[in-house]
Amino acid sequence: MGRPSVKEQLVDRTRGVWLERGFEGASVHDLVTAAGVPKGSFYNHFPSKEHFAVEHVHRYVRTLQLEALRDAPGSAVDAVREHFEHQIAARQEGRMDAGCLLGTFSNSVTDSYPALRAAVRHGFEQWIEALTAVLSRACAAGEIPATSEPADLAAALVDGFEGAIARTRATGLADPLRVFVTVTLAEFTRRP
Repeated sequence: MGRPSVKEQLVDRTRGVWLERGFEGASVHDLVTAAGVPKGSFYNHFPSKEHFAVEHVHRYVRTLQLEALRDAPGSAVDAVREHFEHQIAARQEGRMDAGCLLGTFSNSVTDSYPALRAAVRHGFEQWIEALTAVLSRACAAGEIPATSEPADLAAALVDGFEGAIARTRATGLADPLRVFVTVTLAEFTRRP
């Protein structure tokens, strides 16, 4: 197997820098140092730090496995629960950096970076749309109350997960993620 390209090395080794420092706090120097590549290599592949961050957002959204969520067989409620449990397990087992890149960038990017802001907004929209599709299926199957608005539930689940991630990072404890699963996910599946 050959060596990864410099572009792949840049992307693969820098997510932690973004999560730790946010968009404004991470310099190109920080990013190339983490990637172990010369600064000139960065600009050979990305015209700006913003474009590099947008590339990270696109790749991060793919790690959410939204198609698998949307196409999951069986119980729609189980699919939603398994989706979030997978997201949590990936972080706890070290397969994914702690935190959420969408949440980190949404908290640190300003209007001065419209492409990044748009990419983050689109990432959240894709996530909510996938959850909405699954929750619509759950409503139709009677797994959740028919009075529930799937798009609102989807947004609330993403917002709750983002809040749990933020509190986990602030406290260093896994409790907020456990509470998200045991309370939030249990609450939305409660039948009238």
